[in-house]
Amino acid sequence: MSRQKPIFNFGQNLRWLMDERRIRLSHLAHEIEVPKSTIHSWMYGGQPRDLVALKKVADYFSISVDEICFGDTTQKPQELQAESLSQQTKDGLNIGSFDVILLRRQK
Repeated sequence: MSRQKPIFNFGQNLRWLMDERRIRLSHLAHEIEVPKSTIHSWMYGGQPRDLVALKKVADYFSISVDEICFGDTTQKPQELQAESLSQQTKDGLNIGSFDVILLRRQK
C-alpha cells in the first residue's frame, strides 16, 4: 500500500491564520518572543528550526503543531468544531486525549 507523504504547509497556514485573525507580524513576534525576521522567513517558505518556537505559534492560535504544519487551516473555526463533533458522534464520545507512560517492571 502506498502512503502519500504529508505536505508541509506551515508558512501558508501561518499567513492564512494571521490574515484571518488580523494579526500583525510585529504583534505575533512580540507575543511569542520570536524575532520578526524569523516569522517573516516562516511565512515565505523558511523551515522552522526551533520546535519550542513552533509550539508557541501553535499555542498562540490554539491549534496543534501537527495542524499548523500539515493541516488545512483554511476552514473556519465553526466548520472545524462541527466536523470534530460529527466525527465524535460517529466514533463514540471523545472525552479527550491522554498520555500513556509504560514502565518496565523489574523482577
